[in-house]
Amino acid sequence: MADEKVQLAKVKRLENDYTRQLDHQQAVQHHTRWLGRRRMRRALRIGLVFAVFALILGIQLIRTNASLHKVNQQVATSERQLTKTKAENTQLILKLNN
Repeated sequence: MADEKVQLAKVKRLENDYTRQLDHQQAVQHHTRWLGRRRMRRALRIGLVFAVFALILGIQLIRTNASLHKVNQQVATSERQLTKTKAENTQLILKLNN
């Protein structure tokens, strides 16, 4: 294998305005595709960050809503107990006055 010589290609690349224009077009296309992929990755990352924040805020909103519902139930229960206690207090005052 070491004895094998590297053979040069018999065909040389044509170097003129047309081939330079094709090379330039291919380079521009490659750069455009590269930018497109880069922008898509950037958009995906931004979307993921937005989704994470939306998820966190959504969970907080649900937990706050559940907590509010629980507090409202406690307030309603306390108001019922207060009404009952006031009624008892009124009856006791009436008994004392009689």
